[in-house]
Amino acid sequence: MKNQLKNLFVKNISLKRLSGKKRYIVAAIIAIECASLPAAAQIINKVVFQTRPTVTAVEIPTPEPGLSRFLVVSNAPFTVRSANMIGDIDLSVHKSGDINGQRFGDSAQMPGPQSGCASVSAPSETTIYQAERKTAATRGTPLSQAVIMQIKYDPSAAPNITFAKDNAAPAAIAGACEYVIS
Repeated sequence: MKNQLKNLFVKNISLKRLSGKKRYIVAAIIAIECASLPAAAQIINKVVFQTRPTVTAVEIPTPEPGLSRFLVVSNAPFTVRSANMIGDIDLSVHKSGDINGQRFGDSAQMPGPQSGCASVSAPSETTIYQAERKTAATRGTPLSQAVIMQIKYDPSAAPNITFAKDNAAPAAIAGACEYVIS
């Protein structure tokens, strides 16, 4: 049965069965198709496939008041924003390490400054950190492309901290601190 199907397929595609002009037309079409393959390959190679910019942040619970930690992974620049708080916010970024016995950040890069301090003067949404690049440096799992952001603030405050992709709606930018909370 297999040989019969093979013979049927080979016999039906054979150019020998075509006569005169039909044979030349089919040969010309095949030649054109073969000649267009390198051009199609170049087009595919030059087309830039873009992914949607995303930033994902998961809060890591901490028992210490006035301290928030976030596991952050992004494929684009992003901003960290604070709302419902007035005062100084100290922020530091950790590129790699262990979290609950698992490695993070082995395929990550620093998204911006390693640390900073922002003085928030209004309870409205305020940008406290601007990442200049994505956290992902090379291919890998989301955990291997993640960084940890540690944010310290007045223990009596309860800021609403959010992460937004860079092209999100603009927010006020916080000023620099006069001192650093330790």
